Amino acid sequence: MWVLQLWNTGTKKIEKQMLCYCYEQHKCTINTLIWHMNNDWCASGCSRGRLHVIKLDTSMRESIPLAHDGQICLLRSSADGCLLASSGEDGAVRVRSWKTLNIILEIRDHSSYGRAIAWHPWKASCLVIGGINDGTLSVWNVNTQRKEVQQLDPRAAIYSLEFNFLTGELVASVSMT
Repeated sequence: MWVLQLWNTGTKKIEKQMLCYCYEQHKCTINTLIWHMNNDWCASGCSRGRLHVIKLDTSMRESIPLAHDGQICLLRSSADGCLLASSGEDGAVRVRSWKTLNIILEIRDHSSYGRAIAWHPWKASCLVIGGINDGTLSVWNVNTQRKEVQQLDPRAAIYSLEFNFLTGELVASVSMT
């Protein structure tokens, strides 16, 4: 059984434990988790495409049953805590408002799903997406909803992206075929 557990490392005890809403019917798996920067909210994405946002102090949950068609692969929060990006098996990267969970931008820029997502640490509107099977690395301005840069190497698969918080440099895990 897959559950979401909130552990208190000080007391070494589980404080909360929750099942995904679709577990009883579909036996889903929670694939990805992320904390909101204020530490009051946590989001999870499951293998059935459901997105959950949980307010941890009250256990209040907001759920979007079909946030993606197929599993949610990755969740990332913008540096300012206003935006939540998700990538799914359906090939879409969706950017939502943390407050409303409304979609602000949907990106279908890759021939396969965006396996790697990173937000710039100082530029809250700068989102970088790496494709798993198409060698595409694209830089998006979420505010203008425009792609600013795209690099393509068909021999590459991008698995992970991470920004350096001090310098703003981007490091990528790339598999070359």
